[in-house]
Amino acid sequence: MSGIFISYRREDSIAYAGRLSDLLIERFGEDRIFMGIDTMKVGLDFVEQNENAVQSCDVLIAVIGKTWVNIQDEEGKRRLDNPEDLVRVEIPAALERNIPVVPLLVGGAGMPKASELPDAIAKLARRQAMKMSDERFRADATRLIEQIDEYVTVAESEPPSKPKPPPYSPPPLRRNSNRQYPKGWSLSPRDRFCMGKSESRKIFPMIT
Repeated sequence: MSGIFISYRREDSIAYAGRLSDLLIERFGEDRIFMGIDTMKVGLDFVEQNENAVQSCDVLIAVIGKTWVNIQDEEGKRRLDNPEDLVRVEIPAALERNIPVVPLLVGGAGMPKASELPDAIAKLARRQAMKMSDERFRADATRLIEQIDEYVTVAESEPPSKPKPPPYSPPPLRRNSNRQYPKGWSLSPRDRFCMGKSESRKIFPMIT
């Protein structure tokens, strides 16, 4: 896909992720933004779509809210400890590719410590983070876009189309009073009078 992958948890930061996605689309285009199930194609394997997007993106933004580290599943287990958890899969895949991974701290969240994270994503704690608040949302988003702009692959512009040829116009008719006609034919007196005008000329045989 190339572009920007937004990694987030619905329960933790859907509002921030959605608003950020809108601004990123304005800047980079809809086909350059991947935001989990919100941008997946129906009827296709969602895990494969997610993996393919992570493997081809230019930068990953990990949106981290206050509950991101400790949020639990239905069984009361921390979701980050589940190797099949999508966020747990997305972040290490991006880290292994050594692409820019930006922790985006929203809603007053702090940066997780490496000791709070599973080994597979512990290096996330070493990535430079950015903050985003409700009060300064647009300013913070603008600053983020400025920071990641250089990483995002710009779509190749389509080659300019060939200019269309001008519409056909027939060459102007030449009026030549010296035009030669077959032997025995001559212009009528009326047409001799109208010579040079747009009226059609009729040719009559000369009667001898």
